[in-house]
Amino acid sequence: ERKANPDTQEGEGRNKDFNKQYIELANSAMLFQNTPNPFGEGTMIKYIVPENSEAEIIFYDEFGKELKKAKIKSGIGEVNISSINLVSGVYSYSLLIEGKIFDTKRMIKQ
Repeated sequence: ERKANPDTQEGEGRNKDFNKQYIELANSAMLFQNTPNPFGEGTMIKYIVPENSEAEIIFYDEFGKELKKAKIKSGIGEVNISSINLVSGVYSYSLLIEGKIFDTKRMIKQ
């Protein structure tokens, strides 16, 4: 089995491919599942928002009632959620980009 040497042309090609994929990813959007899920005291949500885009994450209770909006910066980031004011149950969160819902996920508070 042949291994790539980072000092060779082949290694440089791999780095260029990785950088190209990273740039493509940074120009797209993604909402990740919160971790941990289910959660007790708190949870974290990671996201990717295209550069120079206005974005926010909106949180809803199990009936779809909006609980909170959090403006987020473009790029790769994360939001930490404290569950101090949350009762046990199912919640959802949506990533809005330029005022449009991009994706929605569910999370469970124990």
